[in-house]
Amino acid sequence: MDFFFKPKGVAVIGATGKLLKGGKSAGGARAAMSHTASMAGNVQVIRGALKQVGVVEAHDFQQMADIAKAMAMYPAKEAQSRGWVPILTFSGAAGIVSTDMMSERDLKLAKLSEDTIEALKRVYPEWMPPSNPVDLWPAIERSGAQRAYGEAVKAICADPGVDALVLHLFIGGVAGRELDISYLAQVAGEAGKPIFIWALGKRKELRDFMVMTQQIGVPTYREIGRVIDAMAAVLS
Repeated sequence: MDFFFKPKGVAVIGATGKLLKGGKSAGGARAAMSHTASMAGNVQVIRGALKQVGVVEAHDFQQMADIAKAMAMYPAKEAQSRGWVPILTFSGAAGIVSTDMMSERDLKLAKLSEDTIEALKRVYPEWMPPSNPVDLWPAIERSGAQRAYGEAVKAICADPGVDALVLHLFIGGVAGRELDISYLAQVAGEAGKPIFIWALGKRKELRDFMVMTQQIGVPTYREIGRVIDAMAAVLS
């Protein structure tokens, strides 16, 4: 992954499509005046021009690399994308946090169709009505991780009200070892629905998992905010 530093306070990663602009704050602008970015110009003007041509702005170097990875894996955005997203999680709290972060980035919880809800009920215990965020832990306990995640991903990817989906996974536990991520990625790919993963877990297992998902083209991150930022860039 190559960084190209250009004049006017701009760093571009790769060729086109994502950008890190310096000199946006009052202090940064003053610093730019004495450096190579002395012709940086008004940040709002530059931001508006970049938005018009489809360039995604990053806030720091890590975010720029995160966005570049996601956009390289999902270079073409569906024209009708509205930012409707379901969250498939093993943790209700993580689903709530993800929802909050999505709302800050103009992404919305998808309203799942009746057909999708009925399909989800097949892997859930009777006492747990499925909703979005999709808390899969009761379904995992009843049906096993592979069936719970597999049936959920199939149902959600068939829902016309869904533009992309987020998976929360704990790597190294029983559920993580049972999952066939390649199958889930295939289902999402055939449906044309980008899939993003937030993963946590044991160090070695997590590292191996992230190498594997990189190879099959599924952007995976260790922090929820990084997942949401990358997804927002792809769907913007």
